Amino acid sequence: MDFLPWKDSRAYSLGAELEVRLHKKESMALAYEAKKVYESLPEDAKNRVHFEYLDALLEFVTPICQTPKQTVDSLKDTSKIVANASLNLGLVCATSGTTALACENVQLSQDERYKSLAKEYGILLRKFTICGLHVHVGMENSDAALRAYNMSLEHLPLFIALGANSSFFDGQDTGMQAYRNKIFEQLPRAGLPYYFEEFYEMGELYKALQSSQAIESPRDIWWDVRISPALKTLELRVCDASNDFVRIELLIVLFQALCYYAQIVPSQWMYRQILRQNKWNSVRYGLDGIYQNRKDIYTLREHGKKLIKKMEDVGVFDALSTQSYVPKLYHLLEHPNPAHLQKECFEKYGSLDKVERLGIFS
Repeated sequence: MDFLPWKDSRAYSLGAELEVRLHKKESMALAYEAKKVYESLPEDAKNRVHFEYLDALLEFVTPICQTPKQTVDSLKDTSKIVANASLNLGLVCATSGTTALACENVQLSQDERYKSLAKEYGILLRKFTICGLHVHVGMENSDAALRAYNMSLEHLPLFIALGANSSFFDGQDTGMQAYRNKIFEQLPRAGLPYYFEEFYEMGELYKALQSSQAIESPRDIWWDVRISPALKTLELRVCDASNDFVRIELLIVLFQALCYYAQIVPSQWMYRQILRQNKWNSVRYGLDGIYQNRKDIYTLREHGKKLIKKMEDVGVFDALSTQSYVPKLYHLLEHPNPAHLQKECFEKYGSLDKVERLGIFS
């Protein structure tokens, strides 16, 4: 397995992946028609749509982009194409971190890799109807990627809270805002990863896992954030999927800024238990959750404001030509996240069907 260092790559280029579900238009039950929808797409759109673990899931994939707007425009374009193709088949395309309605008789994709995963993990994947947003930032070299990776561990809860969109799952109120994260981290190679002093150390871990046949390639590691030598990127994986493209664009802006900031300011390594507690607080309470570092304790909302101010003070947004987004980032911290909107919808209508419909792409 090649987990090799690199240099002279396209720094701070962007890409994203957005997972979506197919539903029957009238009942909002999951529709296991991914292949049929895919085959009905225009040929020039098919390279931007991938199959997923279940036959009711698809993934939108962007090309390498230069700006957050280009990245989101690509996702918007793909979503319109897939939404129209779905409607022509009596289906709707929608997304959120988890399915709100009960999910029974889940059907797997016929891909051999996914069949192997199902055999290995059994009941853990039986209702794996979750969808996420993944953000890639191109890093100039592997050392820069590691600096950004180490710094991101402290700030993952902020991204979880901002993207939280999974209050309900399988017909139940979870009592959480980002329940998708709790489902995913049941898997042995998922969840919160570890700090690494040197890039080669991460490679040694990957090789050790491959030698025991636990993994075949780096893509079999599903950490909350991971380095991809093949793509020369750092990938953020904690955000719930959403059809809110304004929010998606701002999450991309913020993660790109964090990767740049990590090259200027050294990361402070945190006790693992504090990292885990901060993550739990974000999953449970969103932006109102408590964030703790080595010196301070305040809410994740306040942490977000302080982080943005620090990055602005050292010229991060100016360097990336994203300064115009800063007021919108502050506004996002005050705006209800999608999980709150799910809760409000259910309180108003008492209907999980309406909660599920919040995620439909028009």
